Formats: sequence, structure tokens, C-alpha cells
Amino acid sequence: MTEQNAKKLAQEYILTKMIPLEDDAYSITRVEEFSEGWYVYYQSSKFLQTRDMGYSLVGNTPIFVSKDGLIVESRRNW
Repeated sequence: MTEQNAKKLAQEYILTKMIPLEDDAYSITRVEEFSEGWYVYYQSSKFLQTRDMGYSLVGNTPIFVSKDGLIVESRRNW
């Protein structure tokens, strides 16, 4: 499992498990590797393009992908 594979699994999670944003999409912004896996962070695409706080996602939980790829879930990293 690589970081790129973790991003792909997180993207699949976003597409299949999360409620779609109206006239918007989720964009992966950062991936952090830890001993047990990766935390994949995301934000509204419209917010990233415009910086308009009205489009910002607040309190969103990163997606955790385990090193073996068997666990893909929303999970706090603290």
C-alpha cells in the first residue's frame, strides 16, 4: 500500500459513503502518514477555488486508510 493507493481508497470512500455537496465536490487537500496508516484531509472544491467561507467545510473528519487498506473510515486523528 502506498500513499497514492490510500488517496484512491479515500476518493472511493468520498464517492460512495459521503453525502454529495450541492453543486460542488470534495477535494483531497493533504495526506499524512502515520505508523498505522494515512489520514486523508478534504475540503469543498468551491472553497478552495474562491476562499469564500460560505463554501468551507467545518468540523469535517479526515478519512483514515489503514496500511493494509482494509479499514477506510472517517476517524479523528487524536
